[in-house]
Amino acid sequence: MPPEIADAFPVYAALYLPLSINEQRIGGAMLGYFEPRAITPEEMERGEQVAAQVSTAIAKAKLLHMKHLPRPSAEIQLEFSFHLMEMTTLVEATEALLSTVSQFADYDAGSVMLLDPDNGDVGYFAAVEGYTDPAEARHRTVYVSTIPHLAQMRHERKEIYFADVRGNKEWRPSHQPDPREVRSVLLVPLLSHQQTKMVGCLTLKSYLPDAFSQEVRSNIVLLCNQTATALGNLRLIEETQRRLNEVTILADISEALNRTIELDDMLQLILQRVMSLLNHSDDYTTLQGAVILRQELGDTLRLAVGYNLSDAYCTYFNTRPFYSHDSTFAQSILHGEWVEVNDPEEIAKRIEYAHADLVVEELINIPLRSGLEVIGVIVANRVIADPMTRRLVRTIADLAGAAMLKTRLLSQARARAVELMEAHDTLYRMDQQRDEFIQNITHDLRAPLTFIRGYTDLMIEGAMGDINDEQREALEVIQERTEAVNRLVGDILKLKQIESQPLKEEPVDLVAVATNAVRSAVMSARQAGLEIQIDHSVEQAFVLGDAGRLGQLFDNLLSNAIKYNRPGGQVSVQIDQNEAKVIISISDTGIGIPEAELDRIWERYYRAHSTVKTYAGTGLGLANVRRIIEAHDGRIWVRSSHQGTTFTFELPISSENIQAIDSPPMIL
Repeated sequence: MPPEIADAFPVYAALYLPLSINEQRIGGAMLGYFEPRAITPEEMERGEQVAAQVSTAIAKAKLLHMKHLPRPSAEIQLEFSFHLMEMTTLVEATEALLSTVSQFADYDAGSVMLLDPDNGDVGYFAAVEGYTDPAEARHRTVYVSTIPHLAQMRHERKEIYFADVRGNKEWRPSHQPDPREVRSVLLVPLLSHQQTKMVGCLTLKSYLPDAFSQEVRSNIVLLCNQTATALGNLRLIEETQRRLNEVTILADISEALNRTIELDDMLQLILQRVMSLLNHSDDYTTLQGAVILRQELGDTLRLAVGYNLSDAYCTYFNTRPFYSHDSTFAQSILHGEWVEVNDPEEIAKRIEYAHADLVVEELINIPLRSGLEVIGVIVANRVIADPMTRRLVRTIADLAGAAMLKTRLLSQARARAVELMEAHDTLYRMDQQRDEFIQNITHDLRAPLTFIRGYTDLMIEGAMGDINDEQREALEVIQERTEAVNRLVGDILKLKQIESQPLKEEPVDLVAVATNAVRSAVMSARQAGLEIQIDHSVEQAFVLGDAGRLGQLFDNLLSNAIKYNRPGGQVSVQIDQNEAKVIISISDTGIGIPEAELDRIWERYYRAHSTVKTYAGTGLGLANVRRIIEAHDGRIWVRSSHQGTTFTFELPISSENIQAIDSPPMIL
């Protein structure tokens, strides 16, 4: 409030109210009161009503002002808006901006610079007009941070106008658009994201001073704002189309790589795709390239496939030879880095394989990776022109590396498969020979063993004359050893029977099989001073299997439980059943099995060591047991300590299983 008014009308209370149009702040209003504490809730409500009325009045005033704008300017702006909606590329939009600006302003040269969306400090010219050398301008890279007025405009986000650059220290003259002296320059930012981010810049130059009036500049700013919004949409469209093209190319390559199994065919496909992307002018005659692989052993390089290379050069390369530490290979293969050189003199210094067949004015090395290892490199005499192609080629190289690894593994698997087939055939022949040998030897052994056992029995009984005690002891040793060999022959025959003969599949009551086995073992248990009992929670427990082999299973386990038990000990058989399995445990109170040998007791001919005494056996009993159980889709395990051993196995129940009432244990 002015001092003279404040002195005449002292204010003791004040109320500040914002003025807004469409939720946008446009100013404020202040109400003063001559009495202290005069701002009541009623006064605040009245003040807000006044502020709303003032805001509405300002909005109406602006609308009235817009109606009095020159009709040609409004029509141009409207027509340009519709025209932008029809654009499909950034170049079309920027050229349309320059063309429309010419309807408002007379300029001698104009340009539209766009900033790289990934690097806001780097710009390029998308459209130029009135330049002596437009191509040179379009290929020139602009760095915003190095040009003061561009950096200022990016920071302040508003136009910069030089009415006369003559003598202006802030202006840096250049040879564009031509050698003539530029007098006035207008720079207008292209702002997107609610005018918070500069995406480009419009530059207008004139050879006349003060060539752009305030009204012209205002209209150009409106055109630039519309263009910036359209550029954001067009960039999204171009990015979507670019990604779609990349995905299409990569999908085609991936499909082709998956179809291709041979390494040379795969490498040829990869090289052709990369060469087509590197070609700039549809002139394939001077484009040359190769896929060079690192040998698996050593650092020697091999030129696998070539593009526009003679057979003589390929032979020269592979017979020279070249190594991964040679030339640019050290950078691309040993360190996994891209190499791109477009200076012929530098290329001549860096490469060592000058040859008449090569035209090397540009050079690129693209590493091929398999995981973290660089297994090769794509070499070509052409550099990559744009970031999009670079990304695409990099992805193709990654796909190629993965496909080459797959092909290499497949080739190794094929070779391994051939080796395994040959080994299988050899083992099969050896197995047949072993079976024939076992059949022959067991057949040949049984007859003499029978005669030996028979004559030994006769001699011990005295049928062939009297014998003294020493002779009797010797004959008993012969009898014992003959019986051991006979058991070995029997176990071998049982094992071969399990492996070769088909398994019978019929309902078998394990309770009945176990009961019969226990009855058969009672005499042996009593002779050893042992008690044997069977306990079953069900009266019957049916499984689908071979009753004879299951009987062998119980006989072997019970025989071991009796043999390795202590005098006065006990052997227990427990049979239980759940919804899916029949579980059988055979326990003894014997000497136990050393923990270190528990995993080996299932091996053929292996016998656990005992510190108590030496036990006769073939080492085939438990091997037979395990094979019988596995043939019935069951499993077996063992727990053992110095207090005894428990073998537990389970078999799947048969659908014909019959549940029965619990029965008491049977002591035999």
